Amino acid sequence: QLLLEKTEEDKYKITLKYPHYFPVMKKCCISETRRKMESAFNTRCKEVHFRDLLFIEHADLKAIFVSDDLSKKLKPLVEKEREFILDLKKKECQERNCDYDGRINAWDLHYYMNKTEELKYSIDQEKLKEYFPIEAVTEGLLNIYQKLLGLVFEQVESAHVWHDSVTLYTVKDNSTGETLGQFYLDLYPRYLQQDLFSGTNVETDFVEVPSQMFENWVWEKEPLQQMSRHYKDESHVADALLEKLAASRLANTGLLTLRQIVLSKVDQALHTKPSVDPGDEYAKYCMEILGIPATPGTNMPATFGHLAGGYDGQYYGYLWSEVFSMDIFYSCFMQEGIMNPKVLSFEDSCCALCLNSPTNLDNFLISQQL
Repeated sequence: QLLLEKTEEDKYKITLKYPHYFPVMKKCCISETRRKMESAFNTRCKEVHFRDLLFIEHADLKAIFVSDDLSKKLKPLVEKEREFILDLKKKECQERNCDYDGRINAWDLHYYMNKTEELKYSIDQEKLKEYFPIEAVTEGLLNIYQKLLGLVFEQVESAHVWHDSVTLYTVKDNSTGETLGQFYLDLYPRYLQQDLFSGTNVETDFVEVPSQMFENWVWEKEPLQQMSRHYKDESHVADALLEKLAASRLANTGLLTLRQIVLSKVDQALHTKPSVDPGDEYAKYCMEILGIPATPGTNMPATFGHLAGGYDGQYYGYLWSEVFSMDIFYSCFMQEGIMNPKVLSFEDSCCALCLNSPTNLDNFLISQQL
């Protein structure tokens, strides 16, 4: 639980930092509080400073047809999700004796998506957390990588690190014993150190593929059992809860995917049409694609760091990479078994699929049960 400061009137102080903002937006049942938080969150940066950014015309428009096609395919699913949320909101307004406006507002989205997950899948996130202490997750995760990739991770004792919680590992080939390199494992945010040693050597719109593909393992029973044990008695997560957890992956997928498309469209627009108003452009796509109005007076793009943080004009890469990653996962690992050591040629299979195959939405749509 967060330790919050209090005012002289014995009220809690809430900031706009993520650990404060998102729990309020997901859990606070008072609409006006959520409205004030959302409005403040999306007016954090001055528009005049945002306009100082010189957007250059280098957006890669090749992904536009994919997002347009995906929007159409998602439409039936999104309509069902919207109807469910509006029904929840209507019932809650009746119970709380407050006015029902018949629409999903920007400050409603996180709250009702969270309620949808709780009601449809009966997932208690707080209870679930008890099975995933960081020591168990780290140990299980590293063991899975070693098995899948044919590697050995050896912790370097007395390594020179910048914090006591940081560990250094040497990576060796399990077959030859050859040392391949080293990595630091730092699981907590450090000011100005997130990018200290990191970097990529692939095209930007491919950079998310490996990490997105490996996200699939945390939705499968065997890896989850390896990465979990209750912090009190070291028991594993019950099978029934794991089944609910796996099913909950589909919660709100339509709305969440459309939001990614909105952000991708805004990013592309601002890097190809520098004269457009960022706030207006965002509001336009919110209504056209998501059907949820942006809050008047806010300017979400001014707080959207990806616009000028290395993904300039290429934010679509998140969805583009997910299409590739699902193709790899379903074509290789799901067929051979996700913990099968025979599927060790990740690099080869990855390159073969992505370089020699046309863009294919099929496996991505299967992952969304479409």
